[in-house]
Amino acid sequence: MTKKQFQTALLRGQGRVYAAVTAEPEKYRGILLWACRNEISFDTQCEGTRAWYVYTLIRLYPDPTEFIATAAKHLGQCRSDGSWKIHYYSELLSFFAADGNAAAKAALESKYQQLYAALTGRKRPPRGCFFHQRDDFEQLCITMATDKDAFLRIAADIGRLYRTRPFYSGSDFDLLYDHCGKRYMSALKKAAKTSADIALYLQKQAEYEQTCKMRENKRAPAERKGRLLSMWLAAKGDEQTVLEYANAYLAATKPEQRAEALQAFCRCPYPCDPTPLTEDARSDHAQLRRAAWRALQRVRHPTVRQFAFTELQKDADITEVIPLLTKNYQSCDAALLERLVRSLPVERQDPFDWHGAFLDVLAMADDGLHIPPSLLRHIYETSFCSCCREAALRQMGKCRLLTEDILRECLHDSRDEIRTYAKQCLKRRKV
Repeated sequence: MTKKQFQTALLRGQGRVYAAVTAEPEKYRGILLWACRNEISFDTQCEGTRAWYVYTLIRLYPDPTEFIATAAKHLGQCRSDGSWKIHYYSELLSFFAADGNAAAKAALESKYQQLYAALTGRKRPPRGCFFHQRDDFEQLCITMATDKDAFLRIAADIGRLYRTRPFYSGSDFDLLYDHCGKRYMSALKKAAKTSADIALYLQKQAEYEQTCKMRENKRAPAERKGRLLSMWLAAKGDEQTVLEYANAYLAATKPEQRAEALQAFCRCPYPCDPTPLTEDARSDHAQLRRAAWRALQRVRHPTVRQFAFTELQKDADITEVIPLLTKNYQSCDAALLERLVRSLPVERQDPFDWHGAFLDVLAMADDGLHIPPSLLRHIYETSFCSCCREAALRQMGKCRLLTEDILRECLHDSRDEIRTYAKQCLKRRKV
């Protein structure tokens, strides 16, 4: 494996890099040091940071000192900017800290003190919706709360923050409370008897929970009616509501009104003859045109299938046509669909086209459609999204396309669900 191939596989989160590092560790040292300085996750909110994945690769080296020092340096220097960098660095170091590495522990503690000082140093919350330092501190707390004593220390510090800076409230650290507070509730209550800071921490979190419950209870039934509720019912398949929106769409004469009525059908199939949708998909009115294309993506009908072929001949945007083809797929379309999907460059920095197409292909299974095996393999091999790779892998399993080699490389994949699935498959095969 070349270094470029290795780095690409690393950014995809594929398990094949484990065997490469095992065979030639020094060849890839520089790339793994780069991974200690840069986020490698495609979508951290969905996939996590992939820190465990990088950690398992670093452990293949007899001395991890250089890697830990690199991650520690960048954690210390990293500013809170709304990215996931601090979360990634801290999670990576936390694995080494759990192994007893003093340098990793010191780096985590230093960042904790740095962020805590930034929060205590404020006299008022920031303007606007974003408070990146607080969010990074909360994520760091979750990472460092590895046992009861560690969490009690954090709870006391936050309680002190509530006392000295009253503009903070339970809503600022509710994610930490959900992750750890309830798990250690008995210890918190016991410690609150002797610690005013922990008692205040518990009080603020209880007040926030009560506020959330009151807000939910105060919502009048009338507030849950109207347009949004109707759209929700349409999404759930309420026949009367669906027909009401279809009739409203057909009766509307202004493009804005037609577009608004079509919003319901981005969630459920349009129930009538889709010919008006195909006509509006060619409208000069941008809002109506977008709404019609979105509605067509949920309709399985010969008219929509023919419309897709016609638009392809007119050099339409293939990312708009692919959802129509996957929804109306027939076995004779395999070559065309594969050609269209493979024509999209799979680049990590520009995921919008290929990622949407991959999701459209994988959704075919929900409609009971047979995904071309070569497309499943293409998604498995090229996607930077581990969620898509898992979905493709599971479909490959149902089609009996998984070799022992594929399953063994999946044992070291960045996605926990893939590793578990591969382990189960190999166990069933008794290999």
